[in-house]
Amino acid sequence: MAGETVAESPAPYDAPAAKPAPAPALPGTAPLREVLRAVADEALGSLKDGHHVLLAGAPGTGKTTVAQWVAHAWNAGADRVPAEAVAAHFAPTTVANSAWSPFHTVGGLVATTKGGFKARKGFFALPPS
Repeated sequence: MAGETVAESPAPYDAPAAKPAPAPALPGTAPLREVLRAVADEALGSLKDGHHVLLAGAPGTGKTTVAQWVAHAWNAGADRVPAEAVAAHFAPTTVANSAWSPFHTVGGLVATTKGGFKARKGFFALPPS
């Protein structure tokens, strides 16, 4: 048709430039994705304010990763979660499951062989008052 313009496909040299590769991490370090760092910073702030934090979501969304980074920052006395850290320095973590009871998490009394009871700590203990 007269006067109609036909769009041509771009030549290979017109293609958008590829994003540069990220800078390599220092040996032994692990980077934290920015979206998870924002969640981790919020969780760390809530903990520092004396609140509890519960991370919930589908498998593979970063809950354990956030918990590890928050614990690392907490143990280091940091105000923010770092952008990268040495993964070997992270505190060990465990994932809760439906078989856990309050006894498993905070502890309770157990019977002794002498007919008495003794206190046993759970996986998590309350900080001293």
